[in-house]
Amino acid sequence: MICKRCFRMSDDGFEYCPYCGKSFTDDSEIEVKKEEGDEEPRVEPPHRDSPADNDPMHRPDDVPQGQNYGYTMPPPPYPFYGYPPREKSPAGKFFSALGHAALYFLLFFLCQTIVSTIIMFGVIANSEEFAEAINEYAMNPGMSREQYNELMERAYDAIMNDMGGTTMNMITIFSAVLTIFIVFLVSVGKHRPFSAHVGLYPFHSWLALLLVPLGISAQFLVSELINLIPWPDSVVNEFNGLYSYMGRGDSVFDVVVEILSVVIFAPMVEELVFRGCIYTRLRRGMPIGAAVILAAFAFGIAHGAAIAVFYASLLAVLLIFMYEKFGTILAPFLVHLGFNLANYIPLLREDSSQTEVIVTLVVSAVVFVICLAVIIISNVGKREHSIDEDRNTGFPPMPPVV
Repeated sequence: MICKRCFRMSDDGFEYCPYCGKSFTDDSEIEVKKEEGDEEPRVEPPHRDSPADNDPMHRPDDVPQGQNYGYTMPPPPYPFYGYPPREKSPAGKFFSALGHAALYFLLFFLCQTIVSTIIMFGVIANSEEFAEAINEYAMNPGMSREQYNELMERAYDAIMNDMGGTTMNMITIFSAVLTIFIVFLVSVGKHRPFSAHVGLYPFHSWLALLLVPLGISAQFLVSELINLIPWPDSVVNEFNGLYSYMGRGDSVFDVVVEILSVVIFAPMVEELVFRGCIYTRLRRGMPIGAAVILAAFAFGIAHGAAIAVFYASLLAVLLIFMYEKFGTILAPFLVHLGFNLANYIPLLREDSSQTEVIVTLVVSAVVFVICLAVIIISNVGKREHSIDEDRNTGFPPMPPVV
């Protein structure tokens, strides 16, 4: 974000400039000139006489200063003065961006591990087959290595059978809630609004109606692309085993939990972490191309199997583009929601005829191209919120593209 008075760069989400101390939403006392041929008034930079005034890190002596300046309150007076951090070198920005992105990546898996461990202990405590395997080992501690491995494999299969698809979906829901809560605590610790910390801004555009169909059509196209690639049998079996619990619900409760997990909570937490936290941090310290590649690869790795890594990385590029276009993680969330929702639309099945496959792919390609083209040529961009709107909704101003 660039201050309109001192023309210095500061972090997104600030209310007050950490250098001149003025509010970003207060346009008073700004020198505005409109010359012949200008479509819009131009804001003139302040006149600076001394070399110190031309230093981007210089702060005038009469400016209020403080330690937590810039976020939600103007800087306090001098006794609490703390200089803003000096501009980092390109290498420093690069490694700082990688470090922050890696921390959020680890946080995502740590929350899943914590919830999985807690639920797994509960399943183990109530598993009769696991208890039988443990008793068998206790009665025969001198068994051979082959017998021990067979026993442990049987115990593991018993746990997996007892957990089932609903338990796996509950793990996704609870870990998503835990992850969002921890990210919220991080934003509070940094004195930043949660919306600014994760890029959760509102957008008001009819183009939102195109995002879910875009995601649904992308799912059918990617599925057919995966089928065209000659994957090794081991890779296919790994993918099928990893996602075998989907679509196996026996009751209405199982189906509802699976849809909530796959369609709502999984896209929600993944967009918040991988676009709102990881990608935005990477973009601050490296060229946008490198940030897109690293963020897409991280998103693919999070999906485990090789086939999932392939299609998730492709999807991540589309989701990042939606984030850059609309300036809010709500846009990629709707696309991601549509992508996962397509799993429950019975158009492409194993017993589908060739005619059904061709019609589905043609319609999906047409819908995908039309939706994407309309979004690209539109001038929706990242809209600036008015001061009154920000005060009413509690959302900070939209960060400009830097």
